Amino acid sequence: MSNVQWKREVNSAYAGDVKSVLLDTGLIEQDGNRYWAGGWVGKKYVDPFPMQYRLTARYRHAEDFGLARGSRRSVRSIDPNVVGDVGMKLVDRLPLLRLPSGYAPSNAWDELACVSVNRSDIYATRCDFGGRLHTTYTGMAGQTRRQLVSSDGQRLAFIDVKCSQPSILRQVASLGAETRSQLIAQALREIYPGKADDKRMVPAPEARNAEARQLKNRGAHMTSEFDSHVGGGDTVAAAGQRYVDGTLYDSLIQHFPVARSWGAVLPYLEVRRRIKKAYAVLLFAENWQAERSKLWKHLSRTDGGYLSWLREMKSIHSYKAIARIGQRIESRVLLDGVASDFCTQFPGEAIATCHDELIVPSKRAGWIVDSIDERFGRLGLKVKTETEAGQSMKA
Repeated sequence: MSNVQWKREVNSAYAGDVKSVLLDTGLIEQDGNRYWAGGWVGKKYVDPFPMQYRLTARYRHAEDFGLARGSRRSVRSIDPNVVGDVGMKLVDRLPLLRLPSGYAPSNAWDELACVSVNRSDIYATRCDFGGRLHTTYTGMAGQTRRQLVSSDGQRLAFIDVKCSQPSILRQVASLGAETRSQLIAQALREIYPGKADDKRMVPAPEARNAEARQLKNRGAHMTSEFDSHVGGGDTVAAAGQRYVDGTLYDSLIQHFPVARSWGAVLPYLEVRRRIKKAYAVLLFAENWQAERSKLWKHLSRTDGGYLSWLREMKSIHSYKAIARIGQRIESRVLLDGVASDFCTQFPGEAIATCHDELIVPSKRAGWIVDSIDERFGRLGLKVKTETEAGQSMKA
């Protein structure tokens, strides 16, 4: 990484301190091939200094990164018990996608992911929270992923499920109580084998009954928590309409001044509860993205405390139940459903997933869209997809 990139990506006030720590810990070193030997620049003499830094050999080539010197073959270990059967199928297909030679990302940190992809140094894991598959490709910036090409020269297509989680959750909220409870219980079921419930271990009937009761109770609890945050059915629809009319936004804004006095008119926690409730409604509004941005800008211009509230609300800690339900349904459909079917139907063809986005050859885009509609339809849900064509250059 060059000094210019370093200063651009790291706050200049702390760049020197961060660099010193990384040097002291042995993570980076001076790149001897890029070194200013000293000399006159105009009328000023500039002392020698390193122009670029790089990871030390230990981290570039040793088992820490699992890549042998001079080899394009990845030897980084990926635990099949963590990523699951579907994850391993996708990991085997990831090396079929690469970036064109000479492509330079605008983000210096993104450059690390680009190098890993072109060296087939693939990272993959699957999170316990939402069942999502995290890979080297999901860590790329969106504009960088759009530059991916197929190793066999096929044009790629990027199929994105628009507003995936808000769309899913909004429809879940509009379902009847019993149907909603069943769907949430299904979403919370373990998507892939884990230490606690390995599918290869068949439990006794008593254990299965106990697990069923536990799952039912967990689903009922999650449904209750879901309803307490956003309401159900007509409640969400009515609140969304009030938001569109502007009345909800006005009632929310008028409470901001009283919160500064920490309970002059309303208690601090009550104001916080109202803001959380309003944010949940924003999540389910049809034009949620533009409207949430409008609220965000207003908060950023007022008190930093409100901005921190919104950040906390976006985290999994405050809306853990809602976030997990949305991610689980998304992963269950797109990863365990659509991507798994693709690997079975089209052996040897490239595919990569990035949460609510799938990357496949253009000739398979129609099949993917139909499969997404069919899989979501089984759950009584409908989503919108957007297909974007990728690069056409040959590998």
